[in-house]
Amino acid sequence: MGELERSRGNFEKAVHFYQEALKRDPHHIPSITQTGFAFLNLRKMDQAEEMFQIAVELDPEESSAYLGLSECSRSKRRYSEQLAYVKMAQKILPENSQMLNYMGIAYQCNQNFNRAEQAYLASLKTDPHNRKTANNLAYLYEKKYKRAKSKKEKSELKAKAIAAWEVRLLACRSAGTSIRGAQNHLRNFGITDKEIDILLRLGDVTELPLIQQLQDTTFDFD
Repeated sequence: MGELERSRGNFEKAVHFYQEALKRDPHHIPSITQTGFAFLNLRKMDQAEEMFQIAVELDPEESSAYLGLSECSRSKRRYSEQLAYVKMAQKILPENSQMLNYMGIAYQCNQNFNRAEQAYLASLKTDPHNRKTANNLAYLYEKKYKRAKSKKEKSELKAKAIAAWEVRLLACRSAGTSIRGAQNHLRNFGITDKEIDILLRLGDVTELPLIQQLQDTTFDFD
């Protein structure tokens, strides 16, 4: 019931059901971590942090709890700590797309934009349909594009941003979620509706050049 209520956005109800489950089994790790994420949704960071800490004390290999702790640290602007928690999760799940997306966020918060880009790209290599990663990567390129001074750099970053928004577009289509945001960003970069329609006729996001190029790319975060 907790998962159902959380998926509906009823986070208070979700917390209630998770806590009821914990009365029956106080050491049930999934209920502990999901309670933490529900508290995150409610912006109750201290309660969330407490639940994630309990989870890692019970099971030091609980990667999702480290990712939860990273989000708590981010909300409190403890960015070095945020990255440290993500690296703990990486040791457990080195090639997990969700974890690599969190790593990109952490590097970006620490102003290491090149590392952030590499983490997002590694995430998409692992799961080309990860629309959250595609979204984060596209916004990163847009941010760098706006700061770029030379025409050459702007041109390169524009091409990268368009490629990332294309991934976001097809990933959202595959997931059955709204493609409007990606469409609007592509239009802002001069992509016409006709060109967008051609993109949408592709069979899958894996047919896009960016995703195909990643298959021969290696990443090292040591």
